[in-house]
Amino acid sequence: MDIRLESFARTPAWKPSLGRVLTSMLAGLFVLFLAACGGSNAPAPATPAPLPPAITAHPVSKAVTEGEGVSFTVAATGSATLHYQWKKDGANVGSDTATFSLTTVHTGDAGSYTVAVSNPAGSVTSGAAALTVNPIPVAPTITSQSTSQSVTVGDRVILVAAATGTAPLQYQWKKNGASLGGDSFTYTLEAALLTDSGSYTVTVTNSAGTVTSAPIELTVQVAVDWKGLTAAEEAFYGLNPNLLDTDGDGISDFDEIKKFGFDPANDPYKFNPLIADMPSVKIELTSPPYFQIKYDYTNGSSASSSTERSSSSTQSVTTSVEAGITLHQEASVATQVTAKAGVLEWGGAQMTGTLMLFAEESLTLTSEQAWENSQTLTNAEALENSHEVASSEAKMAITVRIRNTGHTAFTLKNLVLSGTTVDRMGSSILRPIGNLEYEGSSALSSGFPESTLAPGDSITGLTFSNRLLYVDTAKQMLRDSSNLYVGVAAYEIADPLTGLPSNAQMTEIGAKTAAILIDYDTYSARDTEKFRVATNIVEGAPGVSLKTILERYLHLPCETGAVNGKTGLTKLRTYGTSSMEHTRWVITHVFHEAGELNSSTYDPTMESYDLGSITVKAGDLVSLMYVVDKDGDGLPHRLERAMGSDDTVIDSIPGDAYPNDFAWYLGGHPIQNNGPGPKYQIVYNGNGHTGGIVPSDSGFYPPGQFVPVVDNPGGLVKINVGGISYRFLGWNTEPDGRGSAYSASKPYVMGSGSAILYAMWASYEVGDIGPAGGKIFYKKNYYSDGWRYMEAAPYNQNGSYAARWVEVYGKFWNAPNTALKGAWGRAIGDGVQNTLDIEKEETSYNTAADICANLVINRYSDWFLPSYDEMLHMKDMPGALSTTTTYWTSSQRETADPTVQDKFWYTAIVVYNEGNPPAMSYSIDYIDRQSPADSLSRPIKVRAARRF
Repeated sequence: MDIRLESFARTPAWKPSLGRVLTSMLAGLFVLFLAACGGSNAPAPATPAPLPPAITAHPVSKAVTEGEGVSFTVAATGSATLHYQWKKDGANVGSDTATFSLTTVHTGDAGSYTVAVSNPAGSVTSGAAALTVNPIPVAPTITSQSTSQSVTVGDRVILVAAATGTAPLQYQWKKNGASLGGDSFTYTLEAALLTDSGSYTVTVTNSAGTVTSAPIELTVQVAVDWKGLTAAEEAFYGLNPNLLDTDGDGISDFDEIKKFGFDPANDPYKFNPLIADMPSVKIELTSPPYFQIKYDYTNGSSASSSTERSSSSTQSVTTSVEAGITLHQEASVATQVTAKAGVLEWGGAQMTGTLMLFAEESLTLTSEQAWENSQTLTNAEALENSHEVASSEAKMAITVRIRNTGHTAFTLKNLVLSGTTVDRMGSSILRPIGNLEYEGSSALSSGFPESTLAPGDSITGLTFSNRLLYVDTAKQMLRDSSNLYVGVAAYEIADPLTGLPSNAQMTEIGAKTAAILIDYDTYSARDTEKFRVATNIVEGAPGVSLKTILERYLHLPCETGAVNGKTGLTKLRTYGTSSMEHTRWVITHVFHEAGELNSSTYDPTMESYDLGSITVKAGDLVSLMYVVDKDGDGLPHRLERAMGSDDTVIDSIPGDAYPNDFAWYLGGHPIQNNGPGPKYQIVYNGNGHTGGIVPSDSGFYPPGQFVPVVDNPGGLVKINVGGISYRFLGWNTEPDGRGSAYSASKPYVMGSGSAILYAMWASYEVGDIGPAGGKIFYKKNYYSDGWRYMEAAPYNQNGSYAARWVEVYGKFWNAPNTALKGAWGRAIGDGVQNTLDIEKEETSYNTAADICANLVINRYSDWFLPSYDEMLHMKDMPGALSTTTTYWTSSQRETADPTVQDKFWYTAIVVYNEGNPPAMSYSIDYIDRQSPADSLSRPIKVRAARRF
């Protein structure tokens, strides 16, 4: 080989590389030489070590609309073969691919998604990707809008179009097709101009579509009549253009609309020019009645018995009642109306009864107050029988709060209350007890405290008494003080500005209006409504139809329809006629005809009628009563309450020879049940329970008797109501828990009527005792997959031996080196599937999983062997496990041995060992069949769990 070194020297650019070139060439020649000689020094290629998986791109959170598709993807590196296990909220989903897809997404698919990537060298779990599922957007719909209207120049105009649909909603108002500013459901003209007249529409748009309102024709005009209103305004509000004050309340139509701002959208009754704004006083009883009975004996001595109220009694506020002083002109009529308030029918017989006490209501006593009354009565009767009585007298006093519930201020100069009782044991229903006059207050010792009350103001601590009460009446009321009804006997009200009495104004009101009273029944939370409605609208044709009054003047949503083949009023506000619930509306119209007082009753269960054909004139009285007959025996509950029978039981007075309470009432008999005097029942109510048996008490008890209260003998439960399960707390007199609470350790003192005790419920929390009697050790923040809570069994199950657990986990006694299929879950929620997997593979009996799967405790049979993480939560819940020992879980653990292929090492996971962290124990290597001598015979404890 001819190598010319000098050739490099002649080329300056190669000088720095001369050594490296020679070295490279010589090395190459050496290699060629070795190759030619058949030798080699090249190293053998190295086998790379398997790489554990590593995630390079995690799944990304996504938000989709219900019904769409979605995919999550993960990118990972590592030695082949990579396996993928997708999970939703910890539960396995999807197939063994890098992408998890849902073709059609539902709301239940929302949650947290992860993926575990594994190969023989290890496993890694991705970060969580949240899937948010949005509901399918709903296109907008206009539910209500302003009607066409005429206004005067300078008026403030608000056009409204209410719409529903998926938010956000966008509004575009237009006038005569030209766009206006603003993006709101209202369009406001602060001061209308003549040029603002035109046709207005609004277009409502969201992501699902667009809707346009009907045209709203706005007319702006200048002309006004003699009282400052335009003809259009007079027509719009339905006023009499020839009257300055259509409703006669002393406030002109102009002032009510323009000055005081009548706003029918927010308050259809305040300063309505068709409804008289009158002084309105509400009387609230702030204490139970105080009674004193005094006896003067023939020997010259005397003695008395009086009520001594406990602290809880004096703090009690009774049912508030509204006095009828604003309707005093109807007071004389109301008594006659009550006798014609409704017609009842039973087996072909008809009767009329007192169904309503207008502007009055009875009070409610606590059990302690009823007990104090019974003690006072007992003491009084003992005094009466101890000596010969020469004379006796009684006194009753009550304390009240007076509140201005109207729209105008007034000065209250004097007030006298009246009392009425229901004589359940006598021949008549109503029995007046006389007037209750002002006695004094904490600040004033004598003389009624003249007070000016603005709307919403009140005065408290006023005591009214009757010092001439009959002893027999006092004794009757001590037996049952809920018979007391309080109203207004006399009053004196004056205008706070002029000082003139308001009675003069009542004359004009009475000449222009009719009284409308709407009683929604004492069971409802809505108070009786009372209105004075103008009827002199059209000259020469006095009177307005009841349909117009309800719908246009009072703005009351009402419906008419068929009831038992008849037609009439079927619904007012939300109170509707129901044949199943035995409710209906009864209308009584009291009117003067030919100088005589007459009345007509309209009952849709009896005959058809048309609201539009009932003409109401000035001076008339119309009452609309919502009649409730809870037990369907034909006797409305007002009568049942007045007479003392139970309105939830058809025949609440067994043994009286009558088939039901209605027949008993027709017989005119007082309540008799194995002795004189009224007796009542306790009725238990499950209050929304979903399982178990509501207890019952068939006994009848007189007022004042202590009645034992049961606990929960029927195992009442309330499970998955709105996705929440509840635990039983006890009983209460109110379904919302605001009444008096009772339990097996607190007896109920029977009052003056049958009592309903409602089950009280509270949502379960970790640490509570569950339905099966064990501790709640885990709670999700939502209800899914049929459960929200996990409950530990209240005691250990039969011990399962390690030898049998080995059979469960490995089945190596009959199939060596073969893994049990499944039971790999360790997370919360995996215990159920683990137990099913073990039961499916293992045919032997009395194993840990088998014991749990066949367990029944307190009627519950849905037990399973907890997973590893579930048992950890049970361990951390104080009191969930009864002993300090070791417990089995249902999680099968696999440990790969790199020197052994397709052969595994199976262990039981021990999660509770007092003083030690969770650890594996009793490992058995089934490759060489060697194990500790005692591991097969050592018993391991078992504690089952259940989900609900």
